Amino acid sequence: MEMLNAVHLPEILADFGKVYVIDSEYYPQPGLPEGPVVPVALQAYEVRSGTWVSAFFEEPNGSYTNPLDPDALYITFNAAAEWTCYLSLGWMLPRNCIDFYIEFKNEVSGLRPPPQFRQSQFPAKWKSSLLDVTQWCGLPVRSIAEKKAMRDRILLGHPFSKEERELILKYCREDVVDTALVAKTLMPRISSPPQAIFRAHFMRPVAKIHRTGIPTDFVLYDQFLARRDELKADIVSQLTGTPANIYDGVTLKYHKLEALVHSLGLEHDWPRPKRKRSKKPSECTHVHKKRAFSIEADAFEAMAALRPELATIASVVRQMKDLKIFNLAVGTDGRSRYSLYPFDAITGRCTPSAARFILALSAWTRGFIAPPPGWAISYLDYGAAEILIAAVLSGDSNLLADYFDGDPYTNCAVRMGLAPEGSTKATIGPLRDVMKVWLLSTLYGASPKSLHDALPSSTLRQAEDFVRQKHSSYARYWRWSDLRTEIFLYETGVECTTFGWQHHLDSADRYDDYLFWGARNRSRNFPMQAICAEILRWACVLASDDDITIHAPLHDAVLIGAPDAEIEDAAVRMREHMIAASRLVLGVEMKVPMPAIIRYPERMRDPRGAQTWDETMDRLTNLEKKAPMKDGRG
Repeated sequence: MEMLNAVHLPEILADFGKVYVIDSEYYPQPGLPEGPVVPVALQAYEVRSGTWVSAFFEEPNGSYTNPLDPDALYITFNAAAEWTCYLSLGWMLPRNCIDFYIEFKNEVSGLRPPPQFRQSQFPAKWKSSLLDVTQWCGLPVRSIAEKKAMRDRILLGHPFSKEERELILKYCREDVVDTALVAKTLMPRISSPPQAIFRAHFMRPVAKIHRTGIPTDFVLYDQFLARRDELKADIVSQLTGTPANIYDGVTLKYHKLEALVHSLGLEHDWPRPKRKRSKKPSECTHVHKKRAFSIEADAFEAMAALRPELATIASVVRQMKDLKIFNLAVGTDGRSRYSLYPFDAITGRCTPSAARFILALSAWTRGFIAPPPGWAISYLDYGAAEILIAAVLSGDSNLLADYFDGDPYTNCAVRMGLAPEGSTKATIGPLRDVMKVWLLSTLYGASPKSLHDALPSSTLRQAEDFVRQKHSSYARYWRWSDLRTEIFLYETGVECTTFGWQHHLDSADRYDDYLFWGARNRSRNFPMQAICAEILRWACVLASDDDITIHAPLHDAVLIGAPDAEIEDAAVRMREHMIAASRLVLGVEMKVPMPAIIRYPERMRDPRGAQTWDETMDRLTNLEKKAPMKDGRG
């Protein structure tokens, strides 16, 4: 099969004198899971000349000169992996790259995978390894068993025999060939190569973030893990001897929940189990045949707002869920590391594993985030990002005014007559939280019934009145949202962001009422979520290029770190980059409040979870007093 050559490159890429297709091999540094790596080999194919460049790194900590031109265009499949190697070698990261992992994700965004491309654990998600994408492109596929055997040997690390070195270079070269053939297939589908290069810029900060991790109090975390089963039993013991005890040991029993719901007369109010898509792309499952009531933590919290006597059980269910999935990968250096899985969501957002990514867990768990001596951290976030994006894209002057004239959720309540003139974020009270949930939900097409389910303490009539007033107060937004959604559903079947991230309409969505309704709401949601993701990606790129240490990005926020004496300056620069990114993507400056600084021996503390954190630490302290444990790391 003909290899990728200069003929296959778009004319717009002609200014790049050299174009490399590259792949590298490596294994994790001992004791630092999902973090820094030990480079083993590098293979590069120069497209214009048809020449190969090979490098084998004999010494794990050796010093090597980069044999490639850093100003060239690089073609990769998951560039973050290659750039992780570059960082370990001390090489400068290339600025110009087209990543065909990203371009494949963009090509199938919103489409349901056929059976052979479904992930076993998440059937709605695409398999996206190099071999999977090679198969999707209709190209010859190498033996999975042989690839796994070679990869397993590399993971064992140095030293390598002469024969093994030759086999590894051959294996690495085969990955380059596969990447080149995938690039040859997908390159004509890229509508704008410069936008593809812009998308791949994000893989530079991704590689650095994977390497850096989040500073974690690993002594406390190890103690917490060792006591996890005891903590579960202690948490559930709060319900012992009460009618609200729905646990058998530490296991939630549905029949006990069912009895509780009936005893409280909440049969009509308790949230129902959510529908889930079937593993078959053209079907969907309906409510669980045996379960009429949701067992999700969100359901308990919603009902606690309606019936305060359920507050304790709601807290127990939430904590038990957190304890079940909590499984950070904390290295010997006290950093918890995780894979961001960039561009994995339909909106282009990252989807890190909740078990590995502490910021994806409940707010109380953030207390484990703690800078070591000499280091400090700062958490910066955009204020009401989705509101501004909706206002700018639709040109709704009322929505714009509510954003720029103070707190948009308070202003919305005043505009709708739900709060008196002159109300502020400080004086509006709990109503602001209601307005935030309802305003954002209705932007994405939530029905009055959905709003009522999200806040059972409300009445359906109140939710209906809110939706009616929302459509009246922000009429221009709704005309814009309706029109663009109709065009997507009935005409184009595809929509995209400023920098070309796409959302496709799956053919199955057209022929099933439930799926069609879901596609409509995803389309309403897409521009706000996807453009917010685009803004945050640019903020990370600008900050990374400015040598700011990013510990983690999260939706519309970033956690950064710096030496104690430099953190104020780093926070100011990060804030400037975040504002610049919003101006670049959206054309206006988004609000970024001045952040707080957290220094050793302080730890991160989210007000939403402060009480739960304190209670958990008290339990842990009491357990430790009864039977002390030694620090497992020495």
